[in-house]
Amino acid sequence: MFKRWSKSLSREEGQSLVIIAFALIGLLAFLGLVIDGGLAFALRRQLQNASDSASLAGTRELCARQLRSLTGSADEQAVLREVHEFAEKNSVQDSNAAPNDGINSNVTAYFVNRQGNRVGTEMGTNGGIPSGARGVQAITRGSRPTLLATFIGQRIQAVAASAIAICRPGFVENFAMWADSQNCQNAINWAGSNNIAEGTVHTNKDLNMAGSNNIITQDLEYVESYHISGQNNVYNPVQVSAGSLDPYTLSDYAPGGPAAQIAQAEGRYYFYQGDLHIRPNDTFGDGLYYVTGNVSIRSNNPSGRVTIVAQGTIDISGSDHNLSTYIDGLLLFSNYQFEQEGQQCNSPVINMSGGQNIWQGIIYAPHGQVNLSASINDGSIRGSIIANTINLAASDTTISFGPEFVPNFFHLIQ
Repeated sequence: MFKRWSKSLSREEGQSLVIIAFALIGLLAFLGLVIDGGLAFALRRQLQNASDSASLAGTRELCARQLRSLTGSADEQAVLREVHEFAEKNSVQDSNAAPNDGINSNVTAYFVNRQGNRVGTEMGTNGGIPSGARGVQAITRGSRPTLLATFIGQRIQAVAASAIAICRPGFVENFAMWADSQNCQNAINWAGSNNIAEGTVHTNKDLNMAGSNNIITQDLEYVESYHISGQNNVYNPVQVSAGSLDPYTLSDYAPGGPAAQIAQAEGRYYFYQGDLHIRPNDTFGDGLYYVTGNVSIRSNNPSGRVTIVAQGTIDISGSDHNLSTYIDGLLLFSNYQFEQEGQQCNSPVINMSGGQNIWQGIIYAPHGQVNLSASINDGSIRGSIIANTINLAASDTTISFGPEFVPNFFHLIQ
């Protein structure tokens, strides 16, 4: 009896050892997956940072070149080198041990449109920057030897990460004024005197300066010609290629748009169907104003943080204004477009007048003229004026590029 019981106990102990051995193997395999999974997650996070950085850098280079209408093969390669450089700066291994040469099998890039969809073929093979490109997708890859997962046959872990960044072309340089028209004579007509433009002044066609004692602190960029008849003006003329600057989209501020949603969540969104009139004794609060008609502001001493977007024209007058932007660095945006081309050249869609005013933010009129009337004196605009044409009749006014009002024109969407 004792022998049979002893043999039975020995068999049970043997079975237990087998079970324990299998359990230990399973535990080790699970532990290996946990450890290796954690290390793979860390590698992927590193690669994601590299992809983010590389896509943003490539997008910035893309937009800088598009602004100058530089879209050839050499420009495509320059964007690709920027992608590779920033990927390698963020610990992506260079596959051929020659950093910054634009060759790295661990990095793949594509151009994308505004929606983030690929345009053309793999970057470096298009023969130039494709039409419709507005951003860059960067894909980075890495691998690492496994630790305990080797025991289940997985010796190498391959990891990849992707990021897409897009841009709205603009503000890669210090533009105090930008006239976008390539068809209108005197795209910038500068009749006023004793004004200072702190930043670059750019015209896609020509400039006529009849005023005197004006100063442009950086370059005067022109495409066709410039004519200076006034006295004692300071400027540095540089002939350049025509560019394009379209930093804002009307739909972003219309009901349901991203800027509108932000303002609405803060209780600062004001929608006006038709015209908006601000009279001398009226006040208006901080926020985003979207107007389907025209805007007329006839008031002294208004102050606050506002962004005024109109489908019609904007006429602002009075003295001692102190207005700064509420959202996106944007102060005034008129989307009005005259039917006749001559009107687009010479008829203001944003008209500003009055003395001793401080306006802080970007003034934008993509289809018409911004007019700073002769009644403006001792005023200040800090931000930028971007318009089809610009008429500067003001005097003793400073127009300065304000980088603090420039929104983030390069952003990740994936």
